[in-house]
Amino acid sequence: MEAPGCGLPLMKGGEAETSYARNSSVQRTFVEEAWPITEEAVFKLICGINGDKLTLADLGCSSGPNTLSIVANVLDSVEEGRRRFGRTPPEVQVFLNDLPGNDFNTIFLSLQDFYEKREALKGAEGLCRCFVAGTAGSFHGRLFPSRSIHLFHSSSSLHWLSQDPLKTQAERGMFLNKGNIYISEESLPSVVDAYTRQFQSDFSGFLKSRSVEIVAGGRMVLTIPVRTSLDPAQEEFIRIWNLLSQALKDLVQEGHIKEEDVDTFNLPLYLPLALEVEQEIHKEASFSVECLKVFETRLNLLLEHATVSIPQSITNCVQAVLEPLLVRHFGSDIIEALFSKYKKMIEEDRSIVKVKLSNLVVSLVYKV
Repeated sequence: MEAPGCGLPLMKGGEAETSYARNSSVQRTFVEEAWPITEEAVFKLICGINGDKLTLADLGCSSGPNTLSIVANVLDSVEEGRRRFGRTPPEVQVFLNDLPGNDFNTIFLSLQDFYEKREALKGAEGLCRCFVAGTAGSFHGRLFPSRSIHLFHSSSSLHWLSQDPLKTQAERGMFLNKGNIYISEESLPSVVDAYTRQFQSDFSGFLKSRSVEIVAGGRMVLTIPVRTSLDPAQEEFIRIWNLLSQALKDLVQEGHIKEEDVDTFNLPLYLPLALEVEQEIHKEASFSVECLKVFETRLNLLLEHATVSIPQSITNCVQAVLEPLLVRHFGSDIIEALFSKYKKMIEEDRSIVKVKLSNLVVSLVYKV
């Protein structure tokens, strides 16, 4: 996914050490955890829809190895489903969606190899023909013609908001979340309310848009990072962001950035409760919940196979996700110093590597 409202990349493109392509193993694990639910949705879709064409949209696809691996897994399931139900192989149109600044070029350059590997592994006979295209735009609004998509998929993207929830107040000179870049124990109740309202508005808009674009009998599988604490400030995972706040404040004290720059920077993301997600789905009322499950794991377990130390791996992951957004607000000159400080803080806070991550997988069916 990308920086809300501007079309600029949120995830860092390319293949460098701190790129998203090389630091997305956590997100890959989330996709793998959700896969049995995604596969079941594909099977039910194949069983319930007749036709020789199937259209899939992956929303917030980003770039890197996860993008086409998701496509490959869906195609495998489509082929298994058509064999199971005695159907002829459909032609599959895949739309990969993200904002215009996403590194689509890396994806497109790897497509020929992707097609060739599929044919080599499976043989051309009986293989679903697949056509992959990019769709640039925000998933918070309309992206596709009405009644055109059979299956929507989105993983590790819907916690990103369409904008900084405190942007309007900051433009009026009201710095409601001074010294913090996300909800913390120091945040005012109005900060939490602003984040909550922004998520509700964005997710409701997302559902409304998909309800127009999906076909009768269509399905949607969403994987969303969530929290388990009623109080957002008490969630373990926000310590990741709190340390980054502290690193930025250290740069203020050293004269590298202005205090006002930190006070006007708020991460455009929100970790909802699973209940909040479910409530918005019921309120919008276009989809039925077929399956809803929360997976939990520890950060160090997700990174245990990393080729660098866990503190370095955490630092690389955060930098891969946030560097473009930080550069846009603070400039590029601070990045090296910022993440050097950040890594040192993680090394000193030994318990942070064991923070818990919770992930919600929800499978939805469009109400005809």
